[in-house]
Amino acid sequence: MMRNFIIIAVLSALVACYADIPSLEPMSLVYDEDDTSIDGKLMSSADVNLKNTAWVVISEWQCNAPAVAGLVQRVRVHYDGAPNLTINRLIVTYTVTPAAVDWTPLSTNVMTVIIRSHAGQQVNANVTLLRRA
Repeated sequence: MMRNFIIIAVLSALVACYADIPSLEPMSLVYDEDDTSIDGKLMSSADVNLKNTAWVVISEWQCNAPAVAGLVQRVRVHYDGAPNLTINRLIVTYTVTPAAVDWTPLSTNVMTVIIRSHAGQQVNANVTLLRRA
């Protein structure tokens, strides 16, 4: 009887641990000039790739900052485009959810993006600027 209880308890614990494993699939925050939400749209990377057929990549950065106990990490990227270029979409893809993503307005040829981590967490993100095809 006790043996069955132990086996059931161990199996239950394994199932509970398996259910709590967070997804490591990268998620993307998508901001474009047609979107009315200032917080952007949260999409899986697969969905972003499917919907990017009408867009051309202007520039892309891999942003990394290591975790430091008790400190907030900040990564800043800046792009100055040609005067005739317009940035219409910003995509920030990450595996560790940032505390904040700040950016300058779309529909210009200049963009600054700042990614801030939660205290003690790393920044691991990809920033992509796009224009309409």
